[in-house]
Amino acid sequence: MLSAIAREAKASWGYPPVWLAQWAPALTLDASYIARHRVYVAEGEGSDGGERVLGLCALADHGAAWSLEHVWVRRAAQGRGVGRLLVEHALAEARAGGGVRPVHVESDPHAAAFYAGLGARRIGAVAAPMPGAPARVLPIFEFDGSASTHTLAAAIEVTEEPVSALAEYARVPISFEVRQVLHIAAPDRGLGGLVLTVRDLHASYIKDYDAIPGASPLDWPARFDLTSWTLLAAYAGDRRVGGATVVGDAAGLDMLEGRTDLAVLWDLRVAPDARHAGVGSALLGAAERRAMTHGARSMKIETQNINVPACRFYARQGYTLGSIHRFANPTLPDEAQLLWYKDLA
Repeated sequence: MLSAIAREAKASWGYPPVWLAQWAPALTLDASYIARHRVYVAEGEGSDGGERVLGLCALADHGAAWSLEHVWVRRAAQGRGVGRLLVEHALAEARAGGGVRPVHVESDPHAAAFYAGLGARRIGAVAAPMPGAPARVLPIFEFDGSASTHTLAAAIEVTEEPVSALAEYARVPISFEVRQVLHIAAPDRGLGGLVLTVRDLHASYIKDYDAIPGASPLDWPARFDLTSWTLLAAYAGDRRVGGATVVGDAAGLDMLEGRTDLAVLWDLRVAPDARHAGVGSALLGAAERRAMTHGARSMKIETQNINVPACRFYARQGYTLGSIHRFANPTLPDEAQLLWYKDLA
């Protein structure tokens, strides 16, 4: 089962079948490997509602340093923080099991941003050529043996910025990889309610809402009166790692439903290499506090059914799905609008 999870997770990056076949032996965790390593698994609710193993990782003791290996998460559980929890647990076990020694990771190139976002430092690379990719390398990361993955999150500072900072705000990308969607079924022509089911895509793709004409933050001043809009920026040291925009009491904005006690989280973005490190939670918390300070009793957030990680994130933060609009945007017929609400007072 563990080998199957490793192979499924590796395949989720879209590698050619010939590469995956070549890697099959290295992705096998047999009884001998498990006996020689500390192997940890994460269990939880699967997409079918049952309990199952969601991911795994392993630690190898090399004397002067530890090696973190086989960090894999089932495709259906990716984007839910499982990988982060596994790495945190492994690092804690390494610290408890042998003093202050570094933990090294030989990372897949696709996972480099994940480890960097958890605070690991890139210390080198190893050649890993494959057919058609002779220059391919694997980055090597190091976690300080005395530190935890909370290094980045603990250093996050959220500040309010003027609308004149939109150009800097927009430099943080909002794009994300779509690997799953929430399929919406309407049994009995809707009389049986709407049923949401997570479905894996055969091929992932990149979605960038900033690329839609008129949707970029740089386009907002021409489309809206930004008088009551608040920009928040998240910094790790002197580096901008995210941003959020909250709107309240803005006349003519349909999302506010004509209410003065409702605020809208218009935008939330985190730098790709800082995701899964607490930046989004810090920004959302700051947005909620700002909204309450200005009299809002509820917060409203829009997502789409193609952004499953965002939906799970807001649900974890206490938001409830209040509305599903399957035909909200005729120009994007494959995307449904999901509206989330949370009482702040």
